[in-house]
Amino acid sequence: MPFNSILPFLLLFVMNLSCQATKVSDSRCGLESNRYIPNQVYEENEVDKPPALIGGFKGLWEKIEYPRSALRERVSGIVEVDFVVNEIGCVSSMSIRESIDPRLDAEALRVVQTAEYEPAFVGEQPAAVRLMIPISFKVR
Repeated sequence: MPFNSILPFLLLFVMNLSCQATKVSDSRCGLESNRYIPNQVYEENEVDKPPALIGGFKGLWEKIEYPRSALRERVSGIVEVDFVVNEIGCVSSMSIRESIDPRLDAEALRVVQTAEYEPAFVGEQPAAVRLMIPISFKVR
């Protein structure tokens, strides 16, 4: 098969790949921002303006999907998640401070990972801040 006959298909393939890459990088909190480690991480009481959760806590709680197996077993409690809100307002460096059950821990991490914040500021400069959030799981 001559090269000229496959060239249009090759171009379409390359264009499709570049469009997909653009879609992934459109979010300000994509994978690359979550791997970013800031030079300095402040505690919440060390910043002039703390980070603000976009959509509020109600929006965050609405994202929780109780794991079915944990719900059937009536596992409940509070998972505490430590994390950093970086200079652009994205969540990184998550860890479980207080664990209840691996299924609930995984869901708490998933929900916290989806959060986006207005960044914190020290003076006029955006700053990375370490936070903790309790995620409550209650069987009703």
